[in-house]
This record gives sequence, C-alpha cells and structure tokens, in this order.
Amino acid sequence: MESKSFERKQPSAEEETFKQYFYDLELKPEDFNKTILDVGAGEAQFAKYAKDHNISSQIYSLEPIQEMSEKEKGLVSYAEEIPMPDKFFDLIVSTGAIPNIYLGEKDVEEKVKKSFSEMLRVLNDEGEIRLARVLMGSKYENQKILTNILEEVLKKIQENNVQVTKIRTPINDTYEYEKHIKKDLIAESFLIIIKKKKI
Repeated sequence: MESKSFERKQPSAEEETFKQYFYDLELKPEDFNKTILDVGAGEAQFAKYAKDHNISSQIYSLEPIQEMSEKEKGLVSYAEEIPMPDKFFDLIVSTGAIPNIYLGEKDVEEKVKKSFSEMLRVLNDEGEIRLARVLMGSKYENQKILTNILEEVLKKIQENNVQVTKIRTPINDTYEYEKHIKKDLIAESFLIIIKKKKI
C-alpha cells in the first residue's frame, strides 16, 4: 500500500502577524468589536487578516510611508500627527513600533511626547492603548535616552487621570549575540497598557 505524504500548509504573513498581535498585545475576542487603530501598521497585515476572516472591519492602519487602500482603512501619517478626530478609537495598538521607532532620532523627546499626546487625544474615555514589545534598556546610549524619555512621559501622563501598567515580556527581550549565542541583554521587553481613569 502506498503511503501518502501530507504537506503542512504554511500560515500566510497576514496570519502570522495577526497571531503575533493577538498574543503580544494580550487581546481578547471581544476587543474586535471595537474601533481599533494600529500604529506602525507596516503593510496593514493585521487589519487585512481580520477583515478577510470576518473578525473585524473596524481596524485602521497608520503608517507614514506605505500606501494602503481605502478598503484597509489606511491612514498615511505619523504617530505624532494622527489624522482623526478626538476620541474616535476604542483601542489603540502597536507592536514593536511605538516608541521603539524613535531610537537614535535627533528630536526623540519631542516625538515620543507628541505621539503619546496624539494617541490619548484620539482615544475615547473608555478606551485603552496597548503597546507590545516596548524595549527598555541602558546598555547603549541611544537606548538609555529613549528609555529615560519614555519613563518620564509615562510618569507625566499618569498625573492626568491616566493609568499605566507595565507587564514584563522576557520572550521578546533583545540580546547581543556572539557566534549565535546570547551574550548580553540589550533591552527588556514590556507590554504597556494605558487607560484613561474614570472621574
């Protein structure tokens, strides 16, 4: 009898991205009933997968360079200038982008402050911001500067009726390698959850 060989189907890039977002951001199925903004969305794979699989058609994808079609609800802009009205979103997410993208930039402090200010502006009063794979470290000067600025911004926004929770996610830490072996920890990874406090 001839044996059959089964080839395992590889998941698509969109499916891989969707799963990464789902687990890294600790999302729940009910989150997909919300109007979501994905900051630093790349090619909008998270939104595409959700729409194509009838999970959600209410995910907007913010990216400054990548051209995205209207059907993907693409917003071509920077996190410092979100082109949407106040209190529009129920949930804002970013995986590996905010604030990591500002590492080594000349005006890093201004950009980090403005991006957080903008995310809070477009977030409704019952909503939350979830930032995954936020890297914080002090081994290298640029990383130390970004980490210090982020800590300062998070401390400042907590003074304005905003709750900040930092959850350590060591599986996403960044290491320096030598001959394919982990050598030094460069930055620790966190999931940061930001919610407006009810007054």
